[in-house]
Amino acid sequence: MALGEWGSDPVVLPDESEPQFQFFARDVMLDVEPGAGAVELQWRNAANEWETFQQITDKGAYPVIVANGRSRRIVATGDATFCATWSA
Repeated sequence: MALGEWGSDPVVLPDESEPQFQFFARDVMLDVEPGAGAVELQWRNAANEWETFQQITDKGAYPVIVANGRSRRIVATGDATFCATWSA
């Protein structure tokens, strides 16, 4: 699933080959339609495994601050959908 598209496939930001955002990275705006599920924000823990650090169960728009941070993965559970875009 590409940025700017609604869907439920997992998205990794920036991507699997780049483990950390640069200091100049823009925030990500995450629009969420949770339905009966949720949208989870994940990052890699010390064991290099994806770990959920935030679960969103309310419909809305959420800024995701990424500058100087680790890669993020966005995962939909149940029938939730989301759309992730770079902030302007």
